[in-house]
Amino acid sequence: MTEQAAVSDERPPRRLTPFLPTRQHRRFAEFADAVRRHRYIGACYGAPGIGKTLSARTYAAADDYERWAADRFMRSAVLPPSLLSSRTAMLTPGVTTTPRELENQLLNRCHALNADIARTLRPDVNLGLSRDPIVGLELLIIDEADRLKTAGLPDGPRLLATPAT
Repeated sequence: MTEQAAVSDERPPRRLTPFLPTRQHRRFAEFADAVRRHRYIGACYGAPGIGKTLSARTYAAADDYERWAADRFMRSAVLPPSLLSSRTAMLTPGVTTTPRELENQLLNRCHALNADIARTLRPDVNLGLSRDPIVGLELLIIDEADRLKTAGLPDGPRLLATPAT
């Protein structure tokens, strides 16, 4: 009985259907590239079901991030090339996320990904001792931002401006 319970608790691996870029996805990617290049704060909105979240997850390589985050401390873990090329972190806060929880989630996600991108780009530099800022993360996407209270939002730009430590 206990063996069956242990087996049923495991989640099957995620099977994603192939992503087909649509006109809306190309527009989203163009928008995200402009926001990233000029360091703007952008808002992408529209009717439900047109692909905003899927486009954002694809642009940020969110599925690769989730697989990598699970075993990033393994000695054999290598940062996926998709994360290195996107340089984007994506976060979908829960419905009941408090501003403090949001800040902790953003800090953890942004600093971890920024430091790992910086380590991949400059493996010869000790990030703890370096005085030169190495900025690896260039864009932060917050999905379903309308769930958040305004008090929790101002820290996003500060996180991207902070160099890896």
